[in-house]
Amino acid sequence: MEQLVRCRYKITIKFDSSFDRPLSFIAEVLEKCGHPWTRSVFAHVVQVCQGVIDSKFGRLASAENKRDDLITKTLSVLEDSIAATSPVAKVMFSVMSTLGGPRGWDRESVVSSVRDWVTGETTLFSGEGQRGEVAALLNDWMPKWVGQGVLGDARKLGFEEYSRDFMRWGTPPGCSPTQRELQYAIDNGIISDKSERVGLRTKTICGMLSVLVGDSDDLLKKSDICHATLKEETKMCVIISTPMWSYVRMCYILECLQKPAFLSSTLSRDDMMVQFTKYYSMHYVAIDASKFDHNVPKWLLKDMWTALRTALSNRFGEGNELVRLCDDLCGELDDLVIEVLGARIKYEKGLLTLCWTAGHIRPTYSTLSAP
Repeated sequence: MEQLVRCRYKITIKFDSSFDRPLSFIAEVLEKCGHPWTRSVFAHVVQVCQGVIDSKFGRLASAENKRDDLITKTLSVLEDSIAATSPVAKVMFSVMSTLGGPRGWDRESVVSSVRDWVTGETTLFSGEGQRGEVAALLNDWMPKWVGQGVLGDARKLGFEEYSRDFMRWGTPPGCSPTQRELQYAIDNGIISDKSERVGLRTKTICGMLSVLVGDSDDLLKKSDICHATLKEETKMCVIISTPMWSYVRMCYILECLQKPAFLSSTLSRDDMMVQFTKYYSMHYVAIDASKFDHNVPKWLLKDMWTALRTALSNRFGEGNELVRLCDDLCGELDDLVIEVLGARIKYEKGLLTLCWTAGHIRPTYSTLSAP
């Protein structure tokens, strides 16, 4: 299970427990921008926990595999003590005791979660005539988007040049370094050994290493394999990352087309969240990922790429580079496989962790699905 955990931060607090990552993250943030008083109090918290672990009771708890329980109780007592000093301190140091503890995951539950996400039936737009209505909307939207003019300067570079500029597409979400990149990081002291490779798992870092090593083609080579990971910010969340091959293609298309000004969504209007909070928050209904991301039919994604391809072809011709990239992305949907803990699951449905999800495609599809 440990191999699935995604964490970008170096582990500096080593209690040999599930609290190591979250506490190390807090320590790193406080070191960079924390108030001296906050850093001092947190250092004392870590010191007390270390003292408890090194005590006779700590050694006994470790022998009985109850170290997490001991740290949980220690942090809970410290929280109460700190909270008694002031309301501000109470807020700043609350819920530390909940950062670790049992994850509730085993191999079967992770594989089952991924399987439920990407296989089976969907109910979204399954009503009579709804697919035709969706197709009509897409065929209306895509020409409007392309009709704005392809203004992004990325198009001047061309896709090949763009794909080698990691500063354009690099983001915090995960990416696994190639073997050459991993060895380069070790040889140059970026990490001490392979056990610290989790600190390299961001698209920006992998992109930078690919330039230094000279293996960009290897990092971005054609692949139909998606990988599932356990999200570092939560105890109970699986995310699925699409191949870098398709991710960079989507980034290029988005940067070329720019924001669809005609669309009322967070993708096109920067002020939308401000207006939403001011005027519409009382009517807000959250969209549960298990009810939406896990329920997007594959045909909807294929229809989207097909409609965009048609609009681009009508405007720029069949030989246009963006048309070819749409064909690549649409065709890939039939070949995608998710690998997780030795299991290979054929992709049948679901909105994966693409660059078109958070704040982009999700609110747009939400508009589509609204009554």
